[in-house]
Amino acid sequence: MATRKNMAIIGATSAIGILIAESMATAYDVLLMDNSDDDLIALTSRIKLQQPAANIHSLACCREASWEADVIVVAAAPEQLPAIAEKIKEVTNRKPVIHFRPTDADAVLLQNLLPHANVVVVQFAPTAANGRTQTVARIGGADTEALQITNEIIEKSFDAAHNSAA
Repeated sequence: MATRKNMAIIGATSAIGILIAESMATAYDVLLMDNSDDDLIALTSRIKLQQPAANIHSLACCREASWEADVIVVAAAPEQLPAIAEKIKEVTNRKPVIHFRPTDADAVLLQNLLPHANVVVVQFAPTAANGRTQTVARIGGADTEALQITNEIIEKSFDAAHNSAA
């Protein structure tokens, strides 16, 4: 039997963080980290109630969560990135770090702050096609494993959200 990998989600109570935590709890042991303790406890409890088999924990320290993680997802606000990177840079060497960023954030900021991590940047942008507005994901990164994990997260998380909205 294969050992499950750990996924840390920094910014877990953001909209994207919640979506990823809920959808990836079946595939990974999930370590949630956010500055809002009450929201973090509520999210952890909700996922455990919805998915009793999920191995999910909330942690107060992004360094601790990242140290234990095989994959790190950053869904935090751009202004928080320098402080987060300072705390986790020692434990991200060669690890996939997947950054979900707003459209107006610097695309290479996290890679510059974590030069030894395998950073993948995901940006969602609205586009117009055939008179309809659609959202597309723009993905940038060079590490094959990190790109595969990113695709898995997007397929599981955002396909599930789309199907539940339909």
